Amino acid sequence: MPFQQGLGAVQRAEHLNLVHRREEERLTKTKAQQLGLPYINLDIAPINMEALVSLPESDAKMAQMAIIQRTSEKAYVALADPQNPKAHEILQDLKKEGVNYNTLLTSKSSLNKAWKLYKMYKPPQDEIEGTFIIHAEAYDEVEKSVSSVEDLEQALISQTKTLP
Repeated sequence: MPFQQGLGAVQRAEHLNLVHRREEERLTKTKAQQLGLPYINLDIAPINMEALVSLPESDAKMAQMAIIQRTSEKAYVALADPQNPKAHEILQDLKKEGVNYNTLLTSKSSLNKAWKLYKMYKPPQDEIEGTFIIHAEAYDEVEKSVSSVEDLEQALISQTKTLP
């Protein structure tokens, strides 16, 4: 009995998807070798979120690329089409900023995986800093309603005013 006959419809679809993805990666790897570029599979490669979001998602999609690692001096850029004009424009902008970059060829499916991470990104929260004045009445009110450190923190935030 062939392998496919023993699978349900969902399993067959998953199997076919896996076969398709493997073939797409194999073809991309072959294309990378032909172009003399390194190949990267973003399904298994680490992607730095700060690097990724340093390029707006809309630009990344137009350029068919993702910045996967970045410092102030160096960037690793995965792209699906090395001839994409928007990709060339972004790479030139990096160069103008003094950022050296390495380009790596990746599949469109790998890029889709990277682009999904944009939705998971949460920008760092601003911390409250400065000098605070707590009026005696506010302090008394806070003292009555506080039963934990978290309660205290929330109460202080809602009852305090920062000085200019």
